[in-house]
Amino acid sequence: MSEVFTPLCDVDPMSERIKVKARCVSIWHSHAPDKPTPVWSLDCVIQDEQGNRIQCTIRKDDMPKYEGLLQEGVCYRISNFGVGENGGKYPLLKHKYKIVFYKNTALTRIDSFDQNNKGFKFEAFTDFVPGRINEADTVDIIGTIVSLGDLIPFNNHGMTSRRRILQLEDVEGNQLECCFFDGVADKFNQCTSKRESSGHVVVIVQLGKVKYWNGKPSVGLHLYSSKIYVNEDLPEVTTFKQRYKKKDCQDENEFKIALFSPTTYVLTPKNFFKGATKKIVGAIRDSYDEYTCVIYAKVHKIHKEYGWYYPACKKCSKRATLSDASASGSKASGSGGRRKFWKCDTHGQLNGVVYRYKIIVRVIDEFGSASLVLFDNMVHKLLNDTPCWELMEKYHYAAEDVFPSEIDVIVGKKMLFKFSYTEFNITNNNHVYQVKMLSDDREMISVFKEGFLSVENEEDQELDKQAKDVAALSGPDSDNVDGGEFVTPETVKWAGKTSEGMFGYSDDMKSLKAISGGSAGDGSSGSGKRNIIDLDEFNEEEYDAKRAKQPDGENQPEVQVKIEKE
Repeated sequence: MSEVFTPLCDVDPMSERIKVKARCVSIWHSHAPDKPTPVWSLDCVIQDEQGNRIQCTIRKDDMPKYEGLLQEGVCYRISNFGVGENGGKYPLLKHKYKIVFYKNTALTRIDSFDQNNKGFKFEAFTDFVPGRINEADTVDIIGTIVSLGDLIPFNNHGMTSRRRILQLEDVEGNQLECCFFDGVADKFNQCTSKRESSGHVVVIVQLGKVKYWNGKPSVGLHLYSSKIYVNEDLPEVTTFKQRYKKKDCQDENEFKIALFSPTTYVLTPKNFFKGATKKIVGAIRDSYDEYTCVIYAKVHKIHKEYGWYYPACKKCSKRATLSDASASGSKASGSGGRRKFWKCDTHGQLNGVVYRYKIIVRVIDEFGSASLVLFDNMVHKLLNDTPCWELMEKYHYAAEDVFPSEIDVIVGKKMLFKFSYTEFNITNNNHVYQVKMLSDDREMISVFKEGFLSVENEEDQELDKQAKDVAALSGPDSDNVDGGEFVTPETVKWAGKTSEGMFGYSDDMKSLKAISGGSAGDGSSGSGKRNIIDLDEFNEEEYDAKRAKQPDGENQPEVQVKIEKE
């Protein structure tokens, strides 16, 4: 009579005296991050003939008995075990339960039940959409590298780390992004130096972790369980290369790995001014309704009393706050103080945070002044791509009121600011506005002034040739800022000329027209000569006689009253 084995998907706490038959896919020791000792447990992932997976845990006291018996790629019959909840903050698999070894758990080696010795279970790249493959799911993927990025250093809780992004392509031509860190990222150094001669470099990620950034999927590695194979001598790699070569009859000798560069957004006058009304600073509050506007103003001062950075959630970039647990705990590496525990209103408890720029500046033009909020990506560009963590390190994670002198270079810059005047500003009489885009590009400024402002000054003529355009994709009422870069092309010809019908002139400019004699949008002071008359010396009869001698219809000189200070 043949043995009856329970599929791993049916393992639950109510089952008794069940036996399973499965292959060991991955083995690892669980311990605290960056602290290999003490070891908490010996863990493994097993997979049955149907491709179902479950995690097994062997407690520290029982590790000596099983550590020498378990091997990756080997099949086993397992019986007399317990079933526990697959809990923890970040469970590896979606299975609700896990197998727990007892001291008397029977672990018997058996013959392989298939030829899939590594236990791969590859997912199609087209399935990487929310609903099919969700964030934090564990997946196996295979693909060839089509583009490879350089190592990018970054700050990781006070320590310098590095990451690398690459693009994999499957045999159907679908692409998927992967992101690897530190030692794993270094595996691709040779490929980077030999992009044009490496040929097809096939990568397999087993038990990888899925993340979605702005809806775009990315695969990385779990802390201990994931495995990565780069051009290794495996049947799966050989088969993939053969299938990929048949795609469009590609010659491997002619295949070159491209340099990966993040997708950039080209900012043009058309999309910068889209849906916006041109305004002078003094007229921002003139409306009783919500609207989006663009102003041209100079940064007068920085409100240093409000700080220059904030701790942000890594997932949504919203402000993170210290949890009650921060009062106790071990000392944090790199900070010199006790370890801090953070929480996010959206994502709850956090393992860590990132620090992002957030500064409030006072801008000014000839008609008024206003306070604007600039977030991380904007300040990053204005400081010549200096990341926030770099200044944090330089100033030893000092308090927010310790203001870096490097940020003072923003003061005096004159540029365009695009933001929304919202219902919140109106009802709460709160007139600090969150900037959505900014630009000091000459062409952008010319478009703004066209038909609106005609007065030039020397400062405008000395604008920096290295113009930058930055945009925050967040809405006006959120604290999150996306990390996308915005680039202004050197030559962009805008087909649609600025007109009153396109952007709409504000009432303040129409009033200027009445005063100056120019058009509502040209900002001209008029061509008529102005006479300043001291009323104490003014001879009214003589003045009336001169006016009577002038022909009808001729422009009369304007009179500006001079008022003496008391």
